[in-house]
Amino acid sequence: MLIALAAAVVVTRALVNMALEVQGPHPMTPYVAPQYWLTYEHGFVRRALLGQVVHILAGSRDPSYHLVNVVAVALSVTAVLAVVVLALMLARRVASQWTAVAVFAAVLVSPLGLPLFATDIGRSDSFGVVILVLLLCLPWRRLATAVVVAGVAVVTAAAVAAGEYLVAPVLPAGLAVLCSALAGRRGRVPWTVAAITPCLLLTVMSGVVAPPLALVHQTTAAARAAGVPPAWTLVPGQRDHDSVSRLKYGFFDNLQTYYSILTPQGVVATTILWVGVYLLVVCVVWRLLGWSLVERRFLVVITVFALSALALSGAGIDYRRWWSLAVVGALGTLLQVTSGEGKRMALHNVAVAVAMICLAVAGLLLQYMPLWPMRSLEDLRARIVE
Repeated sequence: MLIALAAAVVVTRALVNMALEVQGPHPMTPYVAPQYWLTYEHGFVRRALLGQVVHILAGSRDPSYHLVNVVAVALSVTAVLAVVVLALMLARRVASQWTAVAVFAAVLVSPLGLPLFATDIGRSDSFGVVILVLLLCLPWRRLATAVVVAGVAVVTAAAVAAGEYLVAPVLPAGLAVLCSALAGRRGRVPWTVAAITPCLLLTVMSGVVAPPLALVHQTTAAARAAGVPPAWTLVPGQRDHDSVSRLKYGFFDNLQTYYSILTPQGVVATTILWVGVYLLVVCVVWRLLGWSLVERRFLVVITVFALSALALSGAGIDYRRWWSLAVVGALGTLLQVTSGEGKRMALHNVAVAVAMICLAVAGLLLQYMPLWPMRSLEDLRARIVE
């Protein structure tokens, strides 16, 4: 099967690239790395959870660059394994063995999934993926109400503490879990409110609590002293373009910076590209599971997570990252809205076969697909030449 062969090629290439990056001196980009020196030393600050954990692992001292790289690589490896777990959970819902293989391969071959998390080392997106898979694949229905509420509250709050933008995919995923796990139980509404309140509070705090400049300067200096090189920037002449320094700027300041270097045509074209890949992946998997594309529950799921990715796309230019989170969230939520009983889906269905071929081709052309909106066709040509 073409999709299985493409999946093998894409996954192998992603893992080989990951191994090569891990062996290099700087597995993470210089933009991402400084975040691992950020802590709660001066109180709550957004995106500091991962840095605080590394700080604790280092004995409450500034961590070494080696320790940071080890944690970042471990996080990315865990995200890759989480995608594999999600693919296996979906494949188990299919009655036919070959269709199950197709489902598994379709999830892995997607440009919005394993290849991204295997090569974009150390981003908090990887933590978000792990959280999404934990939320959507654990057997919450079997647990007591208090355990469900506490568990969902902890994992969703942890996701937002690692990156406030993760609220976009994690909140609807958490609500899907709560609706499924608490169905038929007393006090479902107040329990649901209690479970999502910590997540919402941290999101609000992330927006209103400005990090002290002293902490920002101290963090970036510690990262540089540990060996993190200066970050590459999209904006010529900008010297503070890294994950910690950008915390000094507000939401609208960051929007102005990012979108001053883009064109409307590039934004529209890249959005259409990733919306198409998102719909292709989710629709193929859903059809292979034996369900109709016009079912209300399916339409609700793909719409909610598409809106979450569109909202993030309006706030940042890393479009592929946002649609990757949407794919994982949507596919995982499909597990929550279906029973464990599988259906038979004929692999010779023409529409599904064509869609799978398109998905396989997209996976094989992954390296030429733009990560963010291109400023011009010359950017795309330069990317292809590279």
